[in-house]
Amino acid sequence: MAENSTVLQSVELGIELEGILVEKNLELVNKDGKNTIRGSLSIQTDEEGLNVVKVEAYANEFTKSGTENKIYKSLLTIMDEYKSVADVGKEQATKISISNGQAAPSTFYGQNGLATNTRYRSNFFNRVTGEYKPHAIFTDWKCWIKAIRPEIKEQEETGRLLVDVFVPQEYSKCKIEPMTLIVEAELADTFTSVFNVNSTAYFDGEIVHNVQVTEVEVERQFGKSRIKESKKTVNELIITGGNPVEDEERGFNPEAIRNALVIRESAIAAMKEETKNKPSTQSPSQVTNTSGRTFGRGLNI
Repeated sequence: MAENSTVLQSVELGIELEGILVEKNLELVNKDGKNTIRGSLSIQTDEEGLNVVKVEAYANEFTKSGTENKIYKSLLTIMDEYKSVADVGKEQATKISISNGQAAPSTFYGQNGLATNTRYRSNFFNRVTGEYKPHAIFTDWKCWIKAIRPEIKEQEETGRLLVDVFVPQEYSKCKIEPMTLIVEAELADTFTSVFNVNSTAYFDGEIVHNVQVTEVEVERQFGKSRIKESKKTVNELIITGGNPVEDEERGFNPEAIRNALVIRESAIAAMKEETKNKPSTQSPSQVTNTSGRTFGRGLNI
């Protein structure tokens, strides 16, 4: 669809996962005589058991037209039959795949100021019956590149690149949402030779969500030293491939981007004002700050 318009079209941020069901948090609720299944599934998407992605699900028992909802029946099957690591251990847990999930970035204004949150959603889960190939990837994300900058940790550049992008999202109060994607050091030079700021691009990549554990020995003047353990949650979206959009008819209109950003600023101002009038509450946890390609490598799935 042509984007040569001052009105942005919302984009789909597709994700694909395959892994072991670690935890099942689905519940059946009844409100005003209507049944709904809601909750989430946590899926381990690597062999080492480090990368675990939580995917939300929701379905009413009947559709708006009053017919039986097949998605509801599928989620009911998951509740009754799928086994998680928490239930039966890793060896007996159900292997599960998602081929058409969605990432849903959003902006909120909490007690600590402005923050972003990316949730993953799907209503289509399947048992893995063939070859098991664990992975967590994103595919064909159409983005507007706002900035390309070096990643800096402890006042030194790591060699990696941070790619700040905007993605139009119709459901969002802000209508356009920011995300930060990452390019690994070995691809950084190639990336900057292919992609430009203030342009449209398609990206594929890998979803990283794990907990890094660091152990430090604390010495004592008397007696034994002790080991202090610290944990850090890592949420990253690693670009593995992509294409710049060189056809203006297929790229985002720069004027439409500017218009959307004006709407975004107005929405943020309204959020800020609304927050002032609310009692103090705990902010949601921040969850986040991949085809032939002209850049990067293929996805192994």
